[in-house]
Amino acid sequence: FVKKLTPSMALVKTDANCSVGGTITVSATGRRAPFQYSLNGTAYQTSNMFINLPAGLQTVYVKDNAGCVITQQATLGLSNFLAVKTNNDTTICHGASFTTNTISSAASFNWSPSAGVSNPAIANPVLSPQNTTQYTLTATLGTCIATDQLNVMVIPGATINAGPDISIIAGDSYAITGSGSQGNYSWTPGNNLSSVNTLTTNASPTITTTHTLSVTTTNGCTASDDIRITVIP
Repeated sequence: FVKKLTPSMALVKTDANCSVGGTITVSATGRRAPFQYSLNGTAYQTSNMFINLPAGLQTVYVKDNAGCVITQQATLGLSNFLAVKTNNDTTICHGASFTTNTISSAASFNWSPSAGVSNPAIANPVLSPQNTTQYTLTATLGTCIATDQLNVMVIPGATINAGPDISIIAGDSYAITGSGSQGNYSWTPGNNLSSVNTLTTNASPTITTTHTLSVTTTNGCTASDDIRITVIP
């Protein structure tokens, strides 16, 4: 009867996560201690623990004092807890902008494409695309990556022109002729105006006055412009 001298081993593993690598602890037994340990069969160490390992297949080598080598494989999993959620798809008027509202525990971010993004490397930049754009937000934490998409539809904005500033003699009136996008119009202040909800109106100010013409389109886009009427005594 010949007693077997080849060493044996048992492995205890801890899976990797986004921020910390996995571990493998080796328990080797056999008559010809001390043992050495390796993950590539070339570089050996005296410690029986391997730390900060990436997820995936690992081959563990154990060599005894006589040079006998045994191997065993272990697969380390990845506990990916990273998630990212930004705004729902949205519609804006041409020329408008908004700040995103991103929720994530990531350490770094990247918005693509970068056109119309105030800072593509932060979670919540200001977006002001000139054309309808689909943005992809990539969030990274250690070895983990998560993505989300945001579609921004850009619709035609509103334009308005109240006309040029003018001077009139006290007691006179002036026909203001505004122009701009179709929509609902409003003049403020409305005093001394013949109409406050049309593009054209007659102004009869008694003192120098600045009137503001505003428009709201059917899509909800807005614009405004001023006209100053100087009254000469």
